[in-house]
Amino acid sequence: MQELQLINLKENCNGRIVDFQVKEKDMDDSIVYEIFCDNHYLVTLSREGKVIFSNIQESDIENSCIEKIIQKFKEAFNGWGVIYILR
Repeated sequence: MQELQLINLKENCNGRIVDFQVKEKDMDDSIVYEIFCDNHYLVTLSREGKVIFSNIQESDIENSCIEKIIQKFKEAFNGWGVIYILR
């Protein structure tokens, strides 16, 4: 496993700016994206934006905010790729 890059995102969640970190990782057979909020692991997404593993708890940032980030991934696959869209 190799970490390829770290992307910092800010998302407006119900009037509050929340910092997310996205770690792009090469898992030898695929590229995955791990999403963190305040250094707390939330979810791993495939390159296509599908949830591979989730660690989202009720006490975590509101699900609507996490859904916004996941939706950005899904919209990003228009030929340019995730990293281009999220920057």
